[in-house]
Amino acid sequence: MMLKVIVIVALLGASLGLPTNSTAPNTAPAPRIVGGHETDIEHNPWMLALLYYRQHFCGAVEIHVQWALTAAHCLHGVEVINLSVRAGSSTKSFGGQLVDVRRIYTHPEYNIRMLDYDFALLELDQPITVQTASPATLPERNSQIYEGQIVVTTGWGLVSGEGALPEILHAVEVPLVSFARCQTAYGNQIITDRMFCAGDMAQGGIAACWGDGGGPVIAEGRLVGLVSWLTLCAEPGMPTVNARVSSVLDWIDFIMSL
Repeated sequence: MMLKVIVIVALLGASLGLPTNSTAPNTAPAPRIVGGHETDIEHNPWMLALLYYRQHFCGAVEIHVQWALTAAHCLHGVEVINLSVRAGSSTKSFGGQLVDVRRIYTHPEYNIRMLDYDFALLELDQPITVQTASPATLPERNSQIYEGQIVVTTGWGLVSGEGALPEILHAVEVPLVSFARCQTAYGNQIITDRMFCAGDMAQGGIAACWGDGGGPVIAEGRLVGLVSWLTLCAEPGMPTVNARVSSVLDWIDFIMSL
């Protein structure tokens, strides 16, 4: 199953127009917003477009004026010299502030097969200063999320099964799914303590899906997760799996203090 997903994402990288002599990101699914709506950066000032050769391919989140958080799977095969972020813009291709990435820190326990610890920190080459951008608030160490709680995911991924990526930022509100129900849905694919799930289990039709990996999952004004992986997009009974930010707060603090 995972091998099939890897092939799909490699083809997506090529379809985005990455140079043919470059190495396209080719690991976990990087989802799209399905069943959502256009939104403005004013309501999501932490949202970053992650760019490779100046082209959008994943989402990221500003957590400090010179640091961003994204999913580790987005960066497999990516050279930092060609990596940048666009901050403070509702559009992925223009506006806001363009900042190069200086260094990538992938979580040391990241597991490419299980997509466990799917986190990477990006040290930016200069501070984000555009007025329309500001860092997300991280969760507290003992914070809890619960089944049915509504979370908001944003991104510039596809909004249907085909066509071009939207230029305008989209958002979708989805309910959290219990650990037990998510594990049942995915069977042999292990859901770890570093993950949580969100989606409409009964009807589907609203979800993060192919194209938005690394984007933020916000609950009650705090960054609780990053979009990580799935197998079927916005289908009933198949929620999106997100990386749980509260599980790596000590690592984030350590890297940012270096």
